[in-house]
Amino acid sequence: MISEKNNEQEWDLILYPGKSGLISEIKELWQYRELILLLVKKEFKIMYAQTILGPVWLLLTPLMSSAVLSLVFGMAAGISTDGIPQFLFYYLGSILWQDFSGCVTGISRVFISNAGLAEKVYFPRLCMPISIVLSRQVRFGIQFILFIILYFSGFQDHGGVQRIPFILLTLCLLLEMMALSLGTGIFFAAFTVKYRDIMVLINFAMQMWMYITPVIYPASVIPDFWRQFYMLNPMAVILEAFRSGWFGTGIIQVQYFAVSMVLTIAILCIGILIFQKRQRRFTDTV
Repeated sequence: MISEKNNEQEWDLILYPGKSGLISEIKELWQYRELILLLVKKEFKIMYAQTILGPVWLLLTPLMSSAVLSLVFGMAAGISTDGIPQFLFYYLGSILWQDFSGCVTGISRVFISNAGLAEKVYFPRLCMPISIVLSRQVRFGIQFILFIILYFSGFQDHGGVQRIPFILLTLCLLLEMMALSLGTGIFFAAFTVKYRDIMVLINFAMQMWMYITPVIYPASVIPDFWRQFYMLNPMAVILEAFRSGWFGTGIIQVQYFAVSMVLTIAILCIGILIFQKRQRRFTDTV
């Protein structure tokens, strides 16, 4: 009698980390570009899921906040807007700041909100923060189209075609704001995975950051001596540059641009380095 034994083969799949480095990271992100687009669509869809008005809130939120700011700070407090129509002044500041702060807070909690996805499948973890930034730009783009309509219908001294080069230059600053929000967000995200109470501090920090950014007031109200320190805030330079490009006002100098770009690049690089160092422990921590 011949006895047969079923030989069971055991297979081990060992995943080794790829080569580290910025170039290899960018190449890997490009390979997963379709996943990033899917995450962008997902973020945009769930943003207003189960709401009656849906994407209409994209326009209602900044319109209502701009109206309140115009009433409180413009009419009641009498804060100067450097000759810019009050509603346009506050609307532009609101959508720029909401875009930046929304990116930072969204990235900070993205790994907590998508812990199940991160545990089940491998993909570059930077895909999630990048998808947050891109989805917020879709939102910002819709709001900015409304700003352009309001601008040409409500601001008579817009300068016509003469301001086009300056306007295009300010749109390039959107890339700087995206880089700044990505660097700041992933820096916070590297720690919020383990220390959840940091989210409370992040919300408080973003509120304080708004107060030292010319969202509800122009930078011209800052005394000359303190302004050189005030403009070390990259977001202050970005907002002032937008207003300068579109309205011909604002306090913008070449050195402000240079310092702002250097600080933004530094924040992005530091955020990526810390994120890469801590991301290997994300799955175990979550």
